[in-house]
Amino acid sequence: MSILVINLGEMKNIYIYNTYRKVIWYFLISISIALIIPFIEQSSFLNTKIKTIRPLFYFYTWTSILTYSIYLIHMFVFEINFNNYPLGINICFQILILYAICFLVYALFEHPMLNLREKLSLKQYVNTIKSFTFKI
Repeated sequence: MSILVINLGEMKNIYIYNTYRKVIWYFLISISIALIIPFIEQSSFLNTKIKTIRPLFYFYTWTSILTYSIYLIHMFVFEINFNNYPLGINICFQILILYAICFLVYALFEHPMLNLREKLSLKQYVNTIKSFTFKI
């Protein structure tokens, strides 16, 4: 089995890493994503068909739940390099490690903090309502 490897040279030599082009590129990507959101929300395929494919549905659901943890941790995980394996297997290992770490961060820290926020905000709301007095 042969693996196609493209050597791009130094990262700074790739035209997209030029600062001016990078700014334009990020702007175009952001606008493109913003323009595609209404299509995704109204798509019957994505809203009905994907839900019937359980593994895909769970993957999208958990990815959306773990998004913030992925954002915080991905750079550290993608610095891990398994030199003994081809690039494709290396990336698969990195993604599996990323999801495992993000799930632990979510389960042990993020979810309990969200629950605490809900409890505190509900108590604060109830106490605020009780403190109102009406004079007739």
